[in-house]
Amino acid sequence: MAFDPTVVAERGRKMYDKVRRAIEAEHPGEFVAVDVTSEKLFFGDSPEAAYRAAREARMEGPFHFVRVGQRGVYRSTRSPWRRRAAG
Repeated sequence: MAFDPTVVAERGRKMYDKVRRAIEAEHPGEFVAVDVTSEKLFFGDSPEAAYRAAREARMEGPFHFVRVGQRGVYRSTRSPWRRRAAG
C-alpha cells in the first residue's frame, strides 16, 4: 500500500469503527495501532507501546493510531493569548 496519510487515516478509522464497541468495553483509555494493510489491532498504554506490539508481531504498517474512546491519539488546545502578532 502506498503511504498516503489521508487514505491511511480513513481506512484506519473505518476498521476501528467496525469494532469500536467491543474495544471501548475492553480497552478504555488505551492506545491502539491499526495496521491498515493486515487490519490487525495492537494495544498499549502509550502510542509507543502499541507500535512496539505491532512491530513484535512483524507488522510493517502503515498504522493509524487512536486512543480508545477518543477521536484521535492527542488533543490540541489553543490559547487565544498565544496568537502571533500580524505583520
